Amino acid sequence: MTQILHALGQGHEYRVNGLTPKIYDNGLNSNFVYSIIQDDYGLLWFGTLNGLNTFDKHVFNEYLTSSGYMKCKINCLSVARDSLFVGTDNGLSIIDLNTSAITNVYCDNAWGLSMMGEIITKISSPNNGLILFGTNKGVFSYDLVSKKFEPIMFNELQNHFSVNDIIFNDIDSVWMIASNKGLIVYDDINNDVECYTLNDTLDIAINTMLHYDGNTFFVGTDIGLYEFDYRWGTYDNISLVAGREPVITKIIIVDNDLLIGTKGNGLFKYNLHALYSEDIDDKNVYENILSDNFIIDLYCDNCGVVWIATSGGLGTLTVDNKAVSIHKYYSQGTELQPVWCIEEIADPKYFIGTDVGVLVFDRINGSFTLLGDYFGVDCQPLQSYRMSTLFFDENRYLWIGTCDNGLYCFDTNRKKCFNITKDFNVKELADATVYEIVRGVGNTLWVASNKGIFLLNLDNKTAKSYVHDPSDSSSLPSNIIMDLIWDNGVLYISTSNGLSLYSLDNDKFTTYRLEETQGHDMATNFLFKINKRPDGNLYIGSYINGIIVFDIENKQFVLQNDSLKLNAPIVFSIIFDEDNNVWANTNNGMIRYDMEYDVIMNLSDNIDFKGTEFVPNAAEQSSNGYIFYGGINGFNVFNPFKVKVDATNPEVIITDFATKKKNYIGRIHNGDTITLQDINNSFNVSFAAINIDKVNTVKYKFKLGDYDKEWVVRDVKKRYAEYKELPAGTYTFLLTASGESKQWNSEVFRLVIQILPQWHSTIWFRIDVVLIILVLFLLIVFYRKEKVRQRIMYQQELDNLEKMIKKLTFKSLQLQINPHSLFNILNSIQSYILANDTKSASIYLSGFAKLMRRLLTVSHEQLVTLFEELESIRLYLELESMRMKNRFTFSIEVDDDIDIRDVDVMPLLLQPFVENAVIHGLAHKEGSGFLKIEIHRVNKSKLLCVIEDNGIGRKKAAELNNMSLKRHRSYGIEITKQRLELMKTINDEDYFVNIIDLYDDDGNATGTRVEVMINIVE
Repeated sequence: MTQILHALGQGHEYRVNGLTPKIYDNGLNSNFVYSIIQDDYGLLWFGTLNGLNTFDKHVFNEYLTSSGYMKCKINCLSVARDSLFVGTDNGLSIIDLNTSAITNVYCDNAWGLSMMGEIITKISSPNNGLILFGTNKGVFSYDLVSKKFEPIMFNELQNHFSVNDIIFNDIDSVWMIASNKGLIVYDDINNDVECYTLNDTLDIAINTMLHYDGNTFFVGTDIGLYEFDYRWGTYDNISLVAGREPVITKIIIVDNDLLIGTKGNGLFKYNLHALYSEDIDDKNVYENILSDNFIIDLYCDNCGVVWIATSGGLGTLTVDNKAVSIHKYYSQGTELQPVWCIEEIADPKYFIGTDVGVLVFDRINGSFTLLGDYFGVDCQPLQSYRMSTLFFDENRYLWIGTCDNGLYCFDTNRKKCFNITKDFNVKELADATVYEIVRGVGNTLWVASNKGIFLLNLDNKTAKSYVHDPSDSSSLPSNIIMDLIWDNGVLYISTSNGLSLYSLDNDKFTTYRLEETQGHDMATNFLFKINKRPDGNLYIGSYINGIIVFDIENKQFVLQNDSLKLNAPIVFSIIFDEDNNVWANTNNGMIRYDMEYDVIMNLSDNIDFKGTEFVPNAAEQSSNGYIFYGGINGFNVFNPFKVKVDATNPEVIITDFATKKKNYIGRIHNGDTITLQDINNSFNVSFAAINIDKVNTVKYKFKLGDYDKEWVVRDVKKRYAEYKELPAGTYTFLLTASGESKQWNSEVFRLVIQILPQWHSTIWFRIDVVLIILVLFLLIVFYRKEKVRQRIMYQQELDNLEKMIKKLTFKSLQLQINPHSLFNILNSIQSYILANDTKSASIYLSGFAKLMRRLLTVSHEQLVTLFEELESIRLYLELESMRMKNRFTFSIEVDDDIDIRDVDVMPLLLQPFVENAVIHGLAHKEGSGFLKIEIHRVNKSKLLCVIEDNGIGRKKAAELNNMSLKRHRSYGIEITKQRLELMKTINDEDYFVNIIDLYDDDGNATGTRVEVMINIVE
């Protein structure tokens, strides 16, 4: 059983709530909770035996990182720079809260660090850019800037110690480390270490620390709570439980209270002002207790709620402002008595009407006393009646209305009881139910009942009754009279059929009714209690219309706040506090209507208000402002000044953004942009309020810009917005919230949602299409151009190859001339040798040698000078003339404008024609022959070469060749023609050969003329 130790002094009273069953249903993945922390975003984080959970003030969720759920024991948590540091039994995990990406630092050599212990036991808050990590075997540091880990070596402790807590002492700029070896003080600047042990022993572990003031620290140990003075290094024990000091696991401060968690002894409170504590009795233990007395962690969130982590679940601890006290009376110790009416005597004493008579209640000590016992008289007959109303007048007369037993009066001065029904001889009251009694003019009383109204004259003990007369419209509208108010000479009467006003001047009733509602004709004007507000209007509780306002000046009804009507259509009674706020007991519990903020608060949802089945007459406001409400389950007393509207404007966050395709993991900040594809254009946005305690009072308002025409308002049960199949475009999701004050937070959360259009309808698609077409066109052009280029290159290569082939062919043709010429000359030399003409053979051989050298020289050249060509021909003709016994002469003539040494021609070009003229034309001629060679310039690039002989002609030569036994075929001219054709192809030049047969006037052959047109190169 959880124990709360109260310090004497001005500390708070607390209310403990065990939340484990609710939390487990909402997603807490284990009852073993080890660590709690809240981030800058407002989310609470819980480390459990099975992983990590978040809480957004509404529901608990198992936390999903980008790599999946964390399924491990989490010992400690710390938040720094949008990162959550998570200490586990398997090393350290660092979660980027913006992206949910996780980095795991395991117990190996990763990050260049071999951890000193496998279990991370404590993570400090960041200070000076450093975070210290405690393990089961030592300490290491982490630099938030460089993101490097460094081990901290405590040589004297040999690092074999377990770290339980780490805090930074900013006064002395040192780290305080609680361990199983005592308290270690580490100076990270000077790398200095000091150890402060308890009772000079290393065997007493320090489990937790708290910096209180200056050099004063509270430390929790295995043997109780101590105050540590850092200046002197001394420990002073703070006794919590006489004779037994519990194991302290966690210490926090809430205002002036030190809250102390223990191992097995629950939760304690120590007041720092009183400096004295005592154990409480079992009877004072709260009804909502924790599920386990082993407190592991305590954490106070930004709303002042203390979260209690235990080995058996999670609980909360809230300040109990004692706004409400609950009181019940049991007759004979067993039967619970309902409370029907309440009347103040003088605070703290009150009359309480029940089924067993009237009780006297003491608000201070909560005691009940029977009326007769309190005044020391016999009221036995009265004690058997059910009380319906009480009225204690200025003369200290207690007027007692009963249910079905008439009206009584108890004189507290003389301690006597009177039966008014008999004394005033009012037989109609004998079995009536009295609903209300008020003072009239003079010494008179107005009595409301279910049988009309009675006016009692106390001086002469007479009574006058007023009842409903169907034939008289100026009579009461009904005999069921629920309440009366006498004000300024007018009696205001609430009935089961409207509101009546009675005036003494004309002794008549004027009735006002609401317009009857279909299906509720009889109930529409059923009115209960009346109260007059200082603004001059009447506030009336009704059966189906909530609170109704009657404008006295204009004599008309005004239906009050519609939301109040909907929340509680049946309003029994109405009370105004000093701030003129409306308090109403209804069929839906106690409701407070704040006029300033126009806020309706159901107290049953906000404070510990017991019993919602109220009755009309059991409502009373004491002289000091306390409000009493009674019903079937006893009555409640509460202080309205402690029930305040929370004017906090709640801040909102996006807790989830989900589409059909994915859930966005990580934080969504105000002003972020989310881009969706056109096929993923449906989404849900979930949200929560983060900086407010009373989350059930929060209202949310959202709007999707350029889509929603109006703001959409949701309560806590529908904390989401859903949109389906939105058209492409850019939208801004706007979100805000209001709390109890109903004032919307002016800071609006904005989330930009961009839905991309379908790919074929975007301007970029059109541009892409144009670009693709252009690229394709360019590729086609390039391809065709490349093909043309390749074809040209291929053709060029082919042409070059052909030219090369032709050159080689030309060279071979050129080489073919030489053997033919050599053959003819060698024949001539042979003939001289055979004839023993050595002189001629010698001369001839000398000429042949010259010709041979020249032929060998020019046979390898593509071009030779015209001089070299003509010189070869001259040598050849000289040899042939000598061979033929000088039977022919020759001449070589060149135009004067031709520089034969500067003009290049094809070698051996004219040789075959000259040779053919000698062999076939002049060799068979009778008589002297003549050969003429002329070179003429046609133009700058062309020469006309003429070889003319006076031989026998081609026809005669052919006939002689055919007749010869040894036919000779001349290949020279044919080869030369082929050479000219090749030169024409290779050099694209204009060569031609023209052979003309010469005749005399009688038609006889006179020789042959050959014209060769060649190109020259100068």
